[in-house]
Amino acid sequence: MNKIIFLFGTFLLSLSIVIAQASECSVDYSLALTQTEEACNATSRNQACYGNNTVNIIPFDPTTPIQFDTPGDIADVGIIRRLSLSALDEASGEWGIAMMRLLANLSPSQPNDITVLFFGDVSIESATKTTSWLPVSTIIHANIRHIASESSTVVWSVPESTELNAIGRTEDSRWVQVLDNEANQAGWILAELLEEFDTTSLPVVESTAPYFGPMQAFYFSTGSRSCSNVPLDGILIQTPEGIGRVTIWVNEVTVDFMDQAGSTALLHTSDENTMDIQMLEGYAYVSTDNEGYIAVAGSTVAVEYGDGGPNMGIPEPSNAYSSVDTLSIVPRPVNESNPTTTDQIAQANGLTPNQYEEVVVHGYVVSTPEPVVSNTDTSQQNIVLSNDSSSNSNNTGSSNNNQNSGNNSNGNSSSGS
Repeated sequence: MNKIIFLFGTFLLSLSIVIAQASECSVDYSLALTQTEEACNATSRNQACYGNNTVNIIPFDPTTPIQFDTPGDIADVGIIRRLSLSALDEASGEWGIAMMRLLANLSPSQPNDITVLFFGDVSIESATKTTSWLPVSTIIHANIRHIASESSTVVWSVPESTELNAIGRTEDSRWVQVLDNEANQAGWILAELLEEFDTTSLPVVESTAPYFGPMQAFYFSTGSRSCSNVPLDGILIQTPEGIGRVTIWVNEVTVDFMDQAGSTALLHTSDENTMDIQMLEGYAYVSTDNEGYIAVAGSTVAVEYGDGGPNMGIPEPSNAYSSVDTLSIVPRPVNESNPTTTDQIAQANGLTPNQYEEVVVHGYVVSTPEPVVSNTDTSQQNIVLSNDSSSNSNNTGSSNNNQNSGNNSNGNSSSGS
């Protein structure tokens, strides 16, 4: 199953969001949205765009020259360590907006991107470590595989004399982890298919660990909305149609968007100890190291943070939606949907209604589980996900369960394995 971890466009999304208890403000923020759409229309893959005042960037390297203070300014996401946006200022009209077009864990033959929109009082910090690489070149037509195994899925193939960037190796140095120069795709290649070089100069990497590129894994926080007629501060993520799996790692939680028709989610922190993941369309498998649930459109997953790390509750119906306005940034319109029911959430997670209530009250099923028969796609997907192998992230420094190892199918062999 293909995995990508982050589509910009110029069409409209009617964003339905939870209305907080706040007074209305006499401010017209539609100009900021229009300006962002026009200024960021030409944003390319793995770029961030300055949409509306004010957005600040802190790079990994303080000496990196950056011009990012005017709507339409562009920055490479690979240099960004931290991004912060201003809250709505009714007096000045400021309302920070930034956009990104990102690609991750996707072969160059499938050039689809993910749309990420940041708006309002949002701070985001990359959780990926800066990666140094070593230029290498193939000596024969070769396959790049998902993990370090000749039975693993072929992610893409390259001809002889293709230049790649080596970023890691297996402990025995038989396999080398490489990045594609254009698509930022990571995969594994047999070392014997590369021109000879000192493999010991590369770090040892667990081959089943997912690779996260720039801003594909991050920490974030948002402020609280002061105006009821302005969208909730947060992060909007939309995945493209026709993609099997889209994965992000956010605030120590893995979110696997699984809907082939595409998914849209709103991420928000209601306070310093709680993160809400609100599904607007599609569905996702949301998991920590200890637990995971299917979140369907119209449901919200609340994650609380304490000394023991993230503690995730089972998805619950979202609060009542109200269409605030259109955010003319992302490519696919989203129809306003009503909150889902607890029975629908239970069915998606293979639970009876009574078992769902037990999870809500106790955090787990108290009674003996009963077989659940369902012909819905989401429940069938849940069965697949529950049997996924666990793996640890190789560049966030944190472990992540339920990552697809991709070693259950074998691509067509070329000249090299």
